[in-house]
Amino acid sequence: MVSIGFNGIGAGWEDLVWDAKPNWPFTSKEPKAHLPAFMRKGIAYSVDWLSEPEAADFATEFYNLFNPARLRHLTNGMNNGWNPVTHSTFDRAFVAMDTQLIGAIVIQDED
Repeated sequence: MVSIGFNGIGAGWEDLVWDAKPNWPFTSKEPKAHLPAFMRKGIAYSVDWLSEPEAADFATEFYNLFNPARLRHLTNGMNNGWNPVTHSTFDRAFVAMDTQLIGAIVIQDED
């Protein structure tokens, strides 16, 4: 992430499958459910961003870029708190990777 202008957080990434506790912060254990939840509302004030169908479609299109058999889902904040990747007041990063591709969605908000 540093090479594209974000803060390095090293081992601060958490795996949405391996590190997930049963209901953080959603009831779904499906890692793909976390991204649309953060796309729907602003992080700072819960201002509407995308509708539920738009957020779900966006996440589906993003994750469809990757080989599901080799896909890893990472985030910068979950069980162990939050590890900022930007200089914004709030951010949430979702990284997906397989053996061929790495992609990141970074959501930023200010208060």
